[in-house]
Amino acid sequence: VREVARVVAIRGVCDRGQAAETGMEMAANLGLAAREITIAVECATGARLPRGGEVTAAVTVTIPAVDLPAIGGVGAWSWTARHREPIDQYRSFEP
Repeated sequence: VREVARVVAIRGVCDRGQAAETGMEMAANLGLAAREITIAVECATGARLPRGGEVTAAVTVTIPAVDLPAIGGVGAWSWTARHREPIDQYRSFEP
């Protein structure tokens, strides 16, 4: 979740597509399927982020209650992590 927020903060524009791509890539590296995670960024799509402000990202992972070999997951619960990343107050962002 930290990297998802960071990629948006560095860009300076609320790019949900880039955030989702980063989150999905990291999830795949950890062996999670795309259907097991949800990525959210708390900003308006395409909006320029204010210098000195912050952006918050949330990643929710669905975790099976029981994972049986050859059957798969049975039941599930979810866990959400959030991270706030500051926007650089001195950097000028490209439009």
